[in-house]
Amino acid sequence: MLKKLYQKLFPDRYYASPTYRREAAARYDSKILKYVTERLETGDIVLCKDAYICVRSGWVFVNSETASIFKCRDEEVQSGELMSHDGVIFTGYDEIQGKERSIVCYFKYYR
Repeated sequence: MLKKLYQKLFPDRYYASPTYRREAAARYDSKILKYVTERLETGDIVLCKDAYICVRSGWVFVNSETASIFKCRDEEVQSGELMSHDGVIFTGYDEIQGKERSIVCYFKYYR
């Protein structure tokens, strides 16, 4: 009885569920970025500077002023904030390059 009440008050979050992934990606909508890097086996490579994150109509976009860098479905993307709260890591199937990618987006800090 007590266990059922606890589960109603505090539902379990299943981190692999599409609903959770969609909500997690939506938290980063309209964030302005200092720079974006891609994680490779050999190290990180800088993709661009001065970009932004856009989460619209089921997609997560990372765009620079001149080009689109990353495009993934919001229910398939895994997002995790850096421990410094200075950025976010997006991992998912990129529709632009047609492969699984992991990119790190560093937020611009305004004083």
